[in-house]
Amino acid sequence: NPWSTCEGPDNFAPASIETKGTPGSINSVFDDSPDRSSPQLLSSLVSAGNQIILQFSKPSAKETGDRVDFEIVPTVKIINVIQDPDDPFRWILNLEEPLEENQAYEIKVENWRDCSGNLLDNNRTFVKIPGNPQEGDIVLNEILFNPPSSAPKFVEIYNNSSKLINLKNWKLANFSEGEIDNRKILTSDDFIIDPFTYLVLTPDKQNLVTHYPKAANSHFLEMSLPSYPIRSGTVILLDPEENWPQRFDYDEDYHHGFLRDAKGISLERYASGEEVNDPKNWHSAAAAENHATPGYKNSQVYEGNSGGVGLTISPEIFIPDATGEQPFTTISYKMDQPNYLATLRILISAELIHPAGHVQHIKKTVVVGTKF
Repeated sequence: NPWSTCEGPDNFAPASIETKGTPGSINSVFDDSPDRSSPQLLSSLVSAGNQIILQFSKPSAKETGDRVDFEIVPTVKIINVIQDPDDPFRWILNLEEPLEENQAYEIKVENWRDCSGNLLDNNRTFVKIPGNPQEGDIVLNEILFNPPSSAPKFVEIYNNSSKLINLKNWKLANFSEGEIDNRKILTSDDFIIDPFTYLVLTPDKQNLVTHYPKAANSHFLEMSLPSYPIRSGTVILLDPEENWPQRFDYDEDYHHGFLRDAKGISLERYASGEEVNDPKNWHSAAAAENHATPGYKNSQVYEGNSGGVGLTISPEIFIPDATGEQPFTTISYKMDQPNYLATLRILISAELIHPAGHVQHIKKTVVVGTKF
């Protein structure tokens, strides 16, 4: 395309005709349509602490260096900005001081155009400088080892700290013949998990969301999981140096005794500050959450405060068919511990009693969460 004056190798393609060439005639791949596609700011990375490299989808116009504006929030002074001499798709920001640990920075780019004059579309990106993790910062939080038919298994981890933590080279593993085995790296690239954030580890995000739609807006990292059998096994989370292994020996017997079939029901960790490998610290996910909570707050969770425990009905009296009145009531509960069973019945007046009895079940007995 003659309009793409600085695309480099991307503006060349193999001949598309049988003769495999067009000597002395118009190119078989000739395309003179104007380039109207907007360039994109693809990514950003930190180099040497005081240098930020921005990756764009297209090379910039020659005069871009005189017109472009870069801004970093929180404010960091930029000494100079240059186009990478070895890669026309990259720009380098040299900073006066190194970026601070455990801090997220927003980078804004204004007046950046490609060779055809198209203005940059998405002009913002973020860089996150992780802090140094300590034991207990990243914890095992939920596992689905016996998934519904055709659904994938998952392991959920949780950043139980106020730090930005890089999960590069963290691992999941299992236990075999007396030792840690079958290590699987979460990711070999930088991957920052935000403070107090859940992350779902699974081989198939889309399939999992199909079975658990509430997880649609959750954070996922697709990866190949170690072998986790559907009846019992061991989940191990390892930091890169394997200094703080977390081990949970799960078993289907840890599910609530009321459950006849644990298929499709996850085990949730009740208290992140308590022993990870204590069976009493893991409970079946509540039916109200479709028996699993991938990527968001567990249905069975210790909140550190048992105030307000009990049932609340609001309003206590309502008239279903009255004009201008609220035609329903709301029943809420908060329990002091997980794994209660709940059965809800409606008692009706004598003149409306059904011949078969006076009680109508509107919900089967189910395992409930600590709050609803």
